Amino acid sequence: DPQQAVERAIDLLSGAAAARPFDLYSVQRVGSAGPELLDFHLTCWGLLADIDLALERAPRWLPGAARGVLKYLVPAMHLLRLRSRTATLVMHSQDGEKLEETSEFIMIGIQNVRWSDAAIMLAPQAKLDDGLLHVCVWRRGESRLGAIGTLLAMESGEHVHRSHISMHRARAVELWPESGEMDVCGTGESGLPMPLGGCIKT
Repeated sequence: DPQQAVERAIDLLSGAAAARPFDLYSVQRVGSAGPELLDFHLTCWGLLADIDLALERAPRWLPGAARGVLKYLVPAMHLLRLRSRTATLVMHSQDGEKLEETSEFIMIGIQNVRWSDAAIMLAPQAKLDDGLLHVCVWRRGESRLGAIGTLLAMESGEHVHRSHISMHRARAVELWPESGEMDVCGTGESGLPMPLGGCIKT
């Protein structure tokens, strides 16, 4: 429950509750001389990243009413477009196995907590301290109407049962987009340094 999470954070900051350990993971653009970033939330590539970044890049001078319209208009535009991209996804499991797939994806979300934001429960089985990355893989093939259903199902976590979605647990993840396009969103990943191509490792 997002409200409970906020109340818990307030209790921790005020000293009213005992602290609880949680995992961090690193995010690095391979081939870059820049430092790796530490994250504790979400690294996303594809549809949700496109929506998030489009909203973030909207002019700050827009009045509140216009930004409220964009909140609904931008997701609708991206769902109508329903762009897929080819990439190679490599997941290293907790058992040491390596799963590699080259395919067309609508979205790949890497997360170590249940909620992406107040409305999307991307990884229902994730725990703060399980030492794992939970990977949501959304493959090409769904209709636009089906994609709307999948996005709405993310509010309750029921998207995990839909045919074009698969969930995975991993110790490490590599993402190699065929086009080299590396627009990702999350908790700070916009700060990932050049080059534009290559691989993101988490």
